[in-house]
Amino acid sequence: MIELITAIVIVAIISVIAGMGLVQIANAYLLAKKSTVAAQQAQIALARLSKELSALKSISVASATSMTYVQSDGSSHTLAWTAADQPLTVDGDTLID
Repeated sequence: MIELITAIVIVAIISVIAGMGLVQIANAYLLAKKSTVAAQQAQIALARLSKELSALKSISVASATSMTYVQSDGSSHTLAWTAADQPLTVDGDTLID
């Protein structure tokens, strides 16, 4: 009888440890998924900024939180940000948040 109880206790301990391992694996997967999404958003934003600024002809107005520039086709655009936790915008459209 004691052997049976001991075996059940050992199996229970091993099951708890295995369950904790599975929880850690699931958390790591979710973190990796969120990081991938953030990296993709940043890559898209940088590609758009690169495209916007590659046609830059001149900067007409610049301040600590915004920059208005003229492209080679004559169109004027404003790149703005207000704080570290606020979105980056181009002409009022959110580039990345």
